[in-house]
Amino acid sequence: ANPACAAHSGNCRPGAMRTCFIASLLVLLSSAAAFRAPVPRAARVAALRASYKVSVQHEGTTHELTVDENESILDACLDNGIELPHDCRLGVCLTCPARITSGSVDQSDGTLDASVMEQGYALTCISRPTSDVTIKTIEEKELVDSQFSDRDA
Repeated sequence: ANPACAAHSGNCRPGAMRTCFIASLLVLLSSAAAFRAPVPRAARVAALRASYKVSVQHEGTTHELTVDENESILDACLDNGIELPHDCRLGVCLTCPARITSGSVDQSDGTLDASVMEQGYALTCISRPTSDVTIKTIEEKELVDSQFSDRDA
């Protein structure tokens, strides 16, 4: 018996082996899977990631981007030729401030107080979209004043 024989369900006669082999080969070749090129692992992983529409209002111009969930809004802007203010890229220096007007971001790697984040402030260098989001860049002084408003002078 030929377990690969498609024509006889694996029960081909010894003299019919060539016919069974050809029939099995034709079944295999007619399968769509036989003609699909393998998809590289990186492409499969990328397809599983979410990406979001990010609208960035900067210096009077609105820019629409698609940003991967693992990419910072700042990196996406810079990659698309949008020069936003930035310095440390670690969420520490407060040089890349923005205000979220809709949507949400993950900025758990930064140093903003929770109360400041609840007011809609964000740092573009560490903000990663978790939904479609609209942000507006702001002056650093506005964020600094909010971040340190409860501190003694």
